[in-house]
Amino acid sequence: MNTANEIRERCEKEIAELQQVCKHPKKQWMMYAWAPGHYNGEICLVCLVCSKELERKNLPDDWCSFKNLPPKYIEYVYKENEALRSAIIQS
Repeated sequence: MNTANEIRERCEKEIAELQQVCKHPKKQWMMYAWAPGHYNGEICLVCLVCSKELERKNLPDDWCSFKNLPPKYIEYVYKENEALRSAIIQS
């Protein structure tokens, strides 16, 4: 019989192997939360296939008031707002 730690270690190893070989064909910018509901003003580019964090950027200071909004709203604003995308790309 496996213990929870053995199963966790095996799964973490399999995920690490997947992340090494994944070509990251599907990616999405997401708000970073250090705990559920706790956003710190950073966004991460994450592979939707292997869940690897590919890149992390700080939101510009004038956008940090957004960090208290629901993540789906922030993702929508990011996708629809060229000024925000440009500011993040340049940071």
